[in-house]
Amino acid sequence: MFSAAAAVSWIRLGGMSKQQAADQETEATGQEAAEPDHAASGGGKGAGHGRKHARGSQKGSASAGQESTSARAARAKASPPPAAESDTAAGGAGVRRVAVRPDYVAGAEQAVQLAANLKEREAKLQERDALFATREAHLQLVYDDLRAERAAIDELRKQLENEVKVLEEKVTHFEQQRSDLDNRQQAAEQARTRLETEEEANVKMMAGWLNSMDEESVAKIIGQMANTGMMSTAIKVLGKMTERKAAKALPLLPDGLAAQLMEKVEKLKLPPKKGSTSAE
Repeated sequence: MFSAAAAVSWIRLGGMSKQQAADQETEATGQEAAEPDHAASGGGKGAGHGRKHARGSQKGSASAGQESTSARAARAKASPPPAAESDTAAGGAGVRRVAVRPDYVAGAEQAVQLAANLKEREAKLQERDALFATREAHLQLVYDDLRAERAAIDELRKQLENEVKVLEEKVTHFEQQRSDLDNRQQAAEQARTRLETEEEANVKMMAGWLNSMDEESVAKIIGQMANTGMMSTAIKVLGKMTERKAAKALPLLPDGLAAQLMEKVEKLKLPPKKGSTSAE
């Protein structure tokens, strides 16, 4: 059986579990308490036997400690032993366990720092993604507004194009009408000029005929023309006749008609000289 010192050594080496250590401590404590009684009853033999038993226990503990050195090293690499704590199991002596620090892992601090940096970077990336999402939403709203405005402008442009097209058609129609009117006016002017030319030729020809007739025949023809609605023609014919022949024919007409014809003829000709009217 292990003594208290052997149990403590075994716990330090990490070879026992908590429950095994508590059992060993309880048993060792009971044996140590019984040794004085046994020594008192047995005398020197008991004391010698106790010393022999103690040496055997120490020897067994030493060999057990040597055997567990390699196992302890393997367990220390696999998993670190628990921290030091006080075990107060029933009947125990309150042995304090010694904490064994785990082996230093190379690069642990760098790994922790790297993890922290990665976490910080991830947070920044998430913040940037949120900012990009906000900007994208804002740009999408602006794009939608611009597209709506462009659609409205296109619709207005189509309406204006239709109105301009209608106005152009009206302008074309008006220009066509004006062109037709100009053509008609030009044709009328040409016809009037042609009629005036023909009338002028006819008046000259008739005046020549009347100049070759006697005064009575001239007065008779002029009177018929004036009474049948050809007053203007009669006046023009008298204006183209020689003054001598006209002066001889007018007195043969009625007084009122003769005076009217003479007044119209004078307006066709140049203004007479002063005193000419009084002379006549």
